[in-house]
Amino acid sequence: MKALLSFLLLLSPAIAHGGHGHRHANQTIYASHYSGKVYTLQFDPNSGRLSEAQSLKTCGKKPSWLTIDHESNTLYCLDEAEGDEPGHLFAYSIKADGTLEETAHVDTLPGPVHAAIYGQNKKFIATANSRASAFQIFSLPLDDSTQPLEVRFEDPNSEPYGVYVDPIKQSSLFILDKGIDMIHVYTIAGIDGHLEGCESLDLSNDFQPEGRIGVRRAAFTKTGDDQGRLHLIGDISNSMYLYDLSYTSTGGGRPLLPLNQDTAEKPKSCPSLAAGNGSVHWRDFTPVTSYDVGTSYPAEIKATGDRDLYTSYCGDGHFGSDDSILEICEAKSGQVSCGYRREEEKLKSTGQDILFSRKVSPSYGQCPRSFDVNPHGSLLAFANRISSTVAIVPRKPKSYGALGNLITEIQIGAKGNPHQRDGLSSVVWGKEEEVDDFHVDHGF
Repeated sequence: MKALLSFLLLLSPAIAHGGHGHRHANQTIYASHYSGKVYTLQFDPNSGRLSEAQSLKTCGKKPSWLTIDHESNTLYCLDEAEGDEPGHLFAYSIKADGTLEETAHVDTLPGPVHAAIYGQNKKFIATANSRASAFQIFSLPLDDSTQPLEVRFEDPNSEPYGVYVDPIKQSSLFILDKGIDMIHVYTIAGIDGHLEGCESLDLSNDFQPEGRIGVRRAAFTKTGDDQGRLHLIGDISNSMYLYDLSYTSTGGGRPLLPLNQDTAEKPKSCPSLAAGNGSVHWRDFTPVTSYDVGTSYPAEIKATGDRDLYTSYCGDGHFGSDDSILEICEAKSGQVSCGYRREEEKLKSTGQDILFSRKVSPSYGQCPRSFDVNPHGSLLAFANRISSTVAIVPRKPKSYGALGNLITEIQIGAKGNPHQRDGLSSVVWGKEEEVDDFHVDHGF
């Protein structure tokens, strides 16, 4: 068994947690399954046990994505549905014991696959509707009569696949358009959720790939008070890309018509995005891995703490039957912040900003479509779609976000199949009480 049961079940809580005897409270995880169910799981850090607390037949035919608002204790689920059928957005209140109660659901345009909460006091949620060439905005709290604002793109090949709020200023919305490999950027103009168009960035023009990119997911890291980087993964090109992000200068992309306005003049608050053109270098100091176009693809990318960056791969089988996750490090201006002494002199000698994958770790399952770091930053949970397992590994937030070995796992529902919309689709951590670091030495 992959889980290290000798540590989890045989050690006393005092020994297992660094000898201080502190007992951590149970932590909640929510997972969606393409069979039409949403699960509440309970993880007990004292025993290492991960168990199913609730199974709801909900979120339509094809639950594709979960988004959580910890402040309002609300979980949102997207139903991708089938073909040209309407999709759905469901809202659930999170009860004191962590279980869910449905409070509202509304129809959406077809194919919602990703969502982000934005605006002052988190009053709005935006959904990327891949099969409708559109995205939608719903006011919160959601009720059954909520009517969305719809933004449809003129290109029939447009396929919005991701929607993100930049974490630097919380003032811009980014729509990833997988169908035509573009990023549509809007500025959040007011407390009423109104958006104004900034620009559309053409990834094919900026990065000159040999074929399509298939831009899928994004993550932001911070490099200064008004500066950062937008990291992107393409599941067709099987590659990573980045833009330098700044709020101190004007952008250079194609102007995007502001919503509900008659002028294409760019708002003053738009960010500037410049494709990485040599100022940032990619170095791979890990053994060569077989990320082959057609057999594997990057499925998810996330950043934690403005710095620690991770990318999961579906189908690479780098660890036998298990797929992999990359720990990616950003070294800014020769100042190493990655914790690997072997690389320090190499990085310092360049005096340049460098990204490199410092470690390849298993996802402890097949096709990690989604993963999430708990609010405390000490644990990472994978949603492995094909194996239909949730797997938990430890993370050291004070040690460059290093990941350890498997703590525990649980299979949920039926397994999935390659290149199908089945199996486990998404995972998020629930709210948790303030706890000490997870002190267990799990392969660090």
